[in-house]
Amino acid sequence: PMKLQPRIIDACIVGGVTHFYPSEYGSDISHPLALKQRYFRDKHITRRHLEKVAKEHHTFGYTYIMNGGFAEFAAHPAFGFVKEERKLEFWGETNRVQPFAGVREWVSTHSSLCYLMNYIADIGTQRR
Repeated sequence: PMKLQPRIIDACIVGGVTHFYPSEYGSDISHPLALKQRYFRDKHITRRHLEKVAKEHHTFGYTYIMNGGFAEFAAHPAFGFVKEERKLEFWGETNRVQPFAGVREWVSTHSSLCYLMNYIADIGTQRR
């Protein structure tokens, strides 16, 4: 679960991990309305913890993967959808393009990128 991420990050530091990818893929959650949503609380706690740890341990880094919202989850109250009223409260600027990704397409792309990153890392290891 997301609420365990800070403890996992601390264990990574002790274990000598130098880079961390939190398990919170999605869209930018810095919008003021997202800051108030319970759904995003643990994600914000994780991000603040990563920022703090990275300042304390200069060899430690992290990467957020911002693929946009998952289209399959868009109709959820945490994202402004009110089922009973059949209404969606749009967050942000109405003229701004909002990125969405399908879960299936994202998993396929992410898997390919992981394979490519591992392949490049293996090449680097072989050259040493």
